[in-house]
Amino acid sequence: MVEDSSAAVYTSAATDIVSNGGYGINCTVATTAVTPGALPESNTSGSYSADCGAIQRTAYTPTIGCGTGTATTITAAGNYVVDRLHKTATFQVVVTDTTNGSCATALTVSLPTTATESTTVAGRGDAVSGKMLQGSIVLNSATMTVRNYDNSYPGADGESLIIGGTYLTQ
Repeated sequence: MVEDSSAAVYTSAATDIVSNGGYGINCTVATTAVTPGALPESNTSGSYSADCGAIQRTAYTPTIGCGTGTATTITAAGNYVVDRLHKTATFQVVVTDTTNGSCATALTVSLPTTATESTTVAGRGDAVSGKMLQGSIVLNSATMTVRNYDNSYPGADGESLIIGGTYLTQ
């Protein structure tokens, strides 16, 4: 194998690398991620490098909208990782509803990538209501609609909404 940090080896979760002369996975740069399906364990030469990092998440700032009305002060912070092999995006968003205003019916939250299949993700109103949240993501959309489990509006002054999951993407 050529020592080059741009090289990639893709395996399935059922693939084992054995009888390889004692060589292991040796990441030469800290930004190289060992993804699920290529989990290093050990080798006779001890050449597994500690530089192999976990999958790195990317921060993003979601745009927040209201089903009806207007928010006074609602902000959000998010992070995500895209698995190009399995064509999935895994994300988490924390929405802070400092002053709700007239925002009602649902919150819309932008996603980091466009969904290629409809799905539902879950979360929790963590500061005020304690209610379970449902996030609806529809085919070919980069926006998620968030409501409480009972389809009611999830926002309130002082509420913190934590929601995340995985969806199919390109």
